[in-house]
Amino acid sequence: ASGIHCADYGDVSIEKPRSKERVGAAPNVKEAFFLFRTAKGQSAFEFLLIVAFLTLVFVSLFSLVNSRLADETQGRVEATAADIAGLVVDQVVLAAGLNDGYSSTFTIPEVINGQSYSLDLVDGREVVVVYKDYEHVVFLPANVTGNVTFGENAIGKRDGRVHINS
Repeated sequence: ASGIHCADYGDVSIEKPRSKERVGAAPNVKEAFFLFRTAKGQSAFEFLLIVAFLTLVFVSLFSLVNSRLADETQGRVEATAADIAGLVVDQVVLAAGLNDGYSSTFTIPEVINGQSYSLDLVDGREVVVVYKDYEHVVFLPANVTGNVTFGENAIGKRDGRVHINS
C-alpha cells in the first residue's frame, strides 16, 4: 500500500485490490462458514432449511393429491363405460335365457354427463363402448343379430337367436 499526505485529511493510504477478489462475487467457502458461526447467519440458514423442507413437503402432498384425483377420475370414466356396456349385456343375457317369442325394449342414452360416446356391436359377439378416450369391451354370452343404436332399441328372441333392432 502506498500512502499520500493530504492537507485536508492527513495521511491517506491507497490499497490495490487483491487479484483474487472480484467486485460483487459470492463469498468463498471460508466466508460462508464464517456466516454460520454468527447467530444471524445460523438463524438465516435454519430459516432457509425450514422453507426448503416445507416446500418439499407441499410439493409432495400436491403431487400425491393430484395423482389420486386423476386416478379417481379415470375410475369414474371406466365405471361409466362399463355401465353403458352393461345395459346391452344385461338385455342380451335376459333374452338368451328366455324362450323364443320374447321381446322387449331398452333405451341407450345419447350422452352421458354431457359427453358423447360411441357404442358398437362388433360381429354380434362383443359390445364396445368408447367414452372419454377409454375403450371398454365386453364379450356377449350369445350371438346377436342386428345393431345397437342410441335411443330405444327392440330386443327379442326368434329361432333360438337374440335379435336387436332387426
